[in-house]
Amino acid sequence: MDNTRTSSLVVTVAIAAGTMLALTGAISQQKDTPTQFGAAVNRVLVDVTVLDNKGRFVPDLTIENFEILEEGQPVDLSFFALERFRKTLPVRATENGEVPQEEQMPLELAEAALLPRYMVLFIDGFNTSPPDWDNVRYALNDYLDKHVQENDRLLLATLTPNRKLLVGPEFTQDVNSLKRLINELVTNPAIKERERQNKQDLLALLYDDSNQLSGINVAGESIGSDPQGNVANEANILRQGANLADVFAGQRKNEILYTLNSMTSLAEHLSRTFDVPGPKTMIMVSGGISENPGSAYYYILDARLDQASAAARVDAPMAAEHPVAFRQPHAQTIDTYLQRAVGHLNRMNYTLYTIGARGTMIGAFDDATDRFRSNLSPGISSIAYRDEEVGLETLSRGTGGLAFHNSANFFGAFERIDHDTAFRYVLGYTPPERADNANPDKFYRIQVKVDRKNVNVRARRGYVGSY
Repeated sequence: MDNTRTSSLVVTVAIAAGTMLALTGAISQQKDTPTQFGAAVNRVLVDVTVLDNKGRFVPDLTIENFEILEEGQPVDLSFFALERFRKTLPVRATENGEVPQEEQMPLELAEAALLPRYMVLFIDGFNTSPPDWDNVRYALNDYLDKHVQENDRLLLATLTPNRKLLVGPEFTQDVNSLKRLINELVTNPAIKERERQNKQDLLALLYDDSNQLSGINVAGESIGSDPQGNVANEANILRQGANLADVFAGQRKNEILYTLNSMTSLAEHLSRTFDVPGPKTMIMVSGGISENPGSAYYYILDARLDQASAAARVDAPMAAEHPVAFRQPHAQTIDTYLQRAVGHLNRMNYTLYTIGARGTMIGAFDDATDRFRSNLSPGISSIAYRDEEVGLETLSRGTGGLAFHNSANFFGAFERIDHDTAFRYVLGYTPPERADNANPDKFYRIQVKVDRKNVNVRARRGYVGSY
């Protein structure tokens, strides 16, 4: 197996406490130890959260209550632990805002050693606009003030608007220093405007009278003296629209793949740099990671195709292959890349919690000054926006974490993360033998079962063979 990996992001340099500095460039790093998953060589560690129907952690399970399947086949569990990261049980306010008295911690949890809780705050400044970041920033500062405990260790990292990865010099308990850095972070003021302008350009190409489509009615029937010429012109416009949608979608795909690479490179760098035992939590704040990058552009094209004549569609097959269903080969879906990112994060023992910074759902075309308006229904516009959140949800659920989106309750999101990372089970096993020529990027699926009724089990869904 080739143990050399080239990373495109990389090195953090600590110049003083409370500062961040990153150097970018391709740096080849040689691994000196065999591939690991967690603390032991060739051991797969799986963090598991088990909650009852009231959302409370179930503390009285033993190794006999669990079963793990890898690729559908049961494995022999060789490691089991119940881990505690809070001194007290999390207390949630009731629906009327009252805070109940603190519950007594179950004996199983009270007897578990209190461990350091390592948390990485990853702010995706490239895909997040300043107004959206401001809303989350207030809630994050509140979280640092109210929920950070003496056993917590936090590290701040951000992907800047010019796509540089800045990483804090160390895990720290210095909340004031973290808050100062958080309040100085810069996010991307152009991300939403560029998306809006791209839509405008595509709409202009497809609908502007200067494109000589005024001689064709909405049913695609000729009302001029040259029907054949009108059809040829309309087909040409559809082909141009398909090409432009591909360009915009491809650009967005490349940006998202860079973001995913930044996130996994960050996790790898931290794993190599810091001797951090046990599980690690990453909280990712982002304006969105689309599962189908550029889907809004294809929706616009699809709406225009609905108005085109049958003859024009036949003459423009490239455009006609762009329905909302995103049929291959033109789809820009990144399912494989998302799964690979999940596999690498799990391999490095990270649980990811994602917060969609856009908060509440918005329409795709809010600006009343737009000259060209889409024919997209509000429902289709919502689907295009929802797609920006699907990638974040895939990442978090695949690593055993939670996704928070379509809500402006960012304060509640951080509080839920604090509760969710208070306790967990850790199961370990030796993976089955692999063939010498096994693909190192193969994703091995994991399923965790518990022989207890009326509980909710959440765990990472797999890992890749190496990183």
